[in-house]
Amino acid sequence: MVEFLILSHSKNMAQGVKELAGQMAPDVPIQAIGGDSEGNLGSDGEKIIQAISQAGPDGLFVLFDMGSSMMNAQMALEMADPDIQDRIFLADLPLVEGAVQTAIMAQGGDDFESLKAYARENKAGKLI
Repeated sequence: MVEFLILSHSKNMAQGVKELAGQMAPDVPIQAIGGDSEGNLGSDGEKIIQAISQAGPDGLFVLFDMGSSMMNAQMALEMADPDIQDRIFLADLPLVEGAVQTAIMAQGGDDFESLKAYARENKAGKLI
């Protein structure tokens, strides 16, 4: 099953999105990373790199809020083993709505390619 990684500048927001998506898709593996390494608002690049490097065989769908979360996810993807890079997708979707919708899709049996197609068709066009 496709795995999910929720990235936010806020630990509480990341956990909240995980909780909400998990309520709608209880069988979908969802990991949340929020805040910097000291527990403040920010982004922890090392945790993101570690999570992305452990992408499972069915794919890792990554959703993020903005700014450095996105940049750290992009950097982690570039640093990932080339053998797993095609199993990681950085989704340009609204964080909450995108996480809930795609987790429900995964719960219903949609595969990694279907989730990627959905994300491409519903691109958010983030400004930040």
